[in-house]
Formats: sequence, C-alpha cells, structure tokens
Amino acid sequence: MNQGLQFDDAGRLRHLLTIEGLSRQTIVEILDTAESFISVGEREIKKIPLLRGKTVVNLFFESSTRTRTTFEIAAKRLSADVINLNVGASSTSKGETLLDTIRNLEAMHTDLFVVRHAESGAAHLIARHVPPHVRIINAGDGRHAHPTQGLLDMFTIRRHKGSFEKLKVAIVGDIMHSRVARSQIHALKALNVAELRVVAPKTLLPMAVEKLGVRPCTRMEEGLDGVDVVMMLRLQRERMQGAHIPSEHEYFNLYGLTPAKLALAARDAIVMHPGPMNRGLEIDSAVADGPQSVILPQVTYGIAVRMAVMALIMGGASASRDSGMRDTASKAHAPAARKKRK
Repeated sequence: MNQGLQFDDAGRLRHLLTIEGLSRQTIVEILDTAESFISVGEREIKKIPLLRGKTVVNLFFESSTRTRTTFEIAAKRLSADVINLNVGASSTSKGETLLDTIRNLEAMHTDLFVVRHAESGAAHLIARHVPPHVRIINAGDGRHAHPTQGLLDMFTIRRHKGSFEKLKVAIVGDIMHSRVARSQIHALKALNVAELRVVAPKTLLPMAVEKLGVRPCTRMEEGLDGVDVVMMLRLQRERMQGAHIPSEHEYFNLYGLTPAKLALAARDAIVMHPGPMNRGLEIDSAVADGPQSVILPQVTYGIAVRMAVMALIMGGASASRDSGMRDTASKAHAPAARKKRK
C-alpha cells in the first residue's frame, strides 16, 4: 500500500484506506480522539459543530446495516450534511463507471466519501483520483480491508482490557475471506499485542499466514487456551467458491463458540463479533448474550471511532484551505485526551 496516499505532505491522515502501515502513534491518536467523543452520545443534544457545512456521501455498493448507519450517525453528530446514495437505483446500475460516479458527486461539492465496494482496492482507486480537498474512508473493500471496524475493535479491547502489551488474542473463523480479520491483525500487531492467534480449519486459513506474525491453530482447544480476547468472525459465504466447510453443523461443533469452548479462555476473557452474527453457526446464543460478550458495546463505540476518523481527516482537509478548522477539532478533543494520558 502506498502510504503517501493516506497522508498529506504535513504527515496528517488524509484518507483512511487500510490499517496496514499505520503507526502505533496514529492508531492511538484515533483511539484517544474517539474517547473524547464517547460523551457526545450521552448528551441530550448529540451534536458538535466540527463538520458543519461539510457534505458526506455514504457510497455503499454492498449492503450494510451497522457500518452505514453508524457512519451516518457519526457524521450527523459532527453536524455534517449526509447523503446516503442508493447505488442500486443510481447511474452505476445503468453502466456508469465508478470514477464517473465519483466525479459527478464531486461536482456537487462533496467533501468526504465513505465507500464500501465488493472489489478489493476500490477505495484506493478513488483516493488516487479525487482532488486534494476531498477525503475517502474505506468502509470495506472486497477481501482487503475494513479499517474502521479494526479500529473500533481496538477501542473496545482498550476500554475493557487497557494495555495491549500483555494480551493474548484469538481471531476465530473465516480468516481466508475476512477483510475484518486483516484489519484486526494489522492493528493488533501495531499495538504490540503479546500473542496473536488465528483459529480456523485449514481450508479457511490463508497460505503463509505466519508471515503476518500470527500463530495459526486448527483446533479450538489450542487456539483459545488462556486467551484474554476472543474475536469471532462471520463465515463469508458470499466470497466462497467451492466447499470450504464440510457442513454448517460440523463447523459449529468444531469452531462455533459455545460456553464450554469459552471456558478454555481466561476467566475474564471478552468475546467480540463484527456482525452480523450467525447464531448456531459461529456463536452460541448463550455466549453472544452472555456476561463476557461485548458485541453490542462494539456497535456503540463504532460511532465514536468513526466520528474520530472523520474529524481527524477533515481537520487536515480544511487546514489546506482554512487553518482554523483543525485547531477547532483539536480543542474539542484535547481535554479528554489529556485526562486519559494522566
């Protein structure tokens, strides 16, 4: 990935396309900024003026509930004008190219595109062709990356476990097809997690996965032994070609997270899932709704994390035309960030 595409000449985050290559410092800055936005959702009036007058377009070429909705809420809480483009009814369904769609929306003075696309690299393609003041956030591209999901997962872990350096983490399920898993791995490695395991049948483990600095496991007994965090994944049936699992029943028996399997982990281990969950396939309801589950808090935290990403990259965008915007954004989150560092 060309890191120059993600950062401007001053070293500020310009687009968020992938977590791969982001420094620990950049990730922590995003998490600290998100921490300062948590309280916004608890107010009677859930608005701050950081993006007032800015236009955000949610451009989703794949269906989504949590991601699109939390991006919309995040942008509105920052006082942006938000447009949710119905791609199925747009000109792309009539043969218009992706870049022509973007250029036409640019002509309407759009400031930020949040893009989800089935093709890996779509967000990078757009970022290479937009003018300097336009920002791109990758909301998931093919099997490649889902950076804001990875960041909200890191925020969830930090809120419940604190420091990453002593943690043992297991990512369980369809590693092969999961853009979420790739973003989680890059984030956890950047944050210096003590041990990172990926747990899946051999057919769902990428070749040479060890090169990512993770420990591959094909048995839950090995993968979950003593871990502090269990990150479950959805089976990506829509991305599978051929039979990767013998049957759903057997998959659940071997890799579905049940109370008995969870008992292999540390007593205070937390359970995560990016959603949507397939209950009875990837996870038992007793676990999903149990006391160790932080699945619903993940959704809540996603709003603050996406607010943080938008505020940081749009602060940089506005600085290129109006140096006052970034100062305003910094003042808005600095008190909470300083408090946390103490």
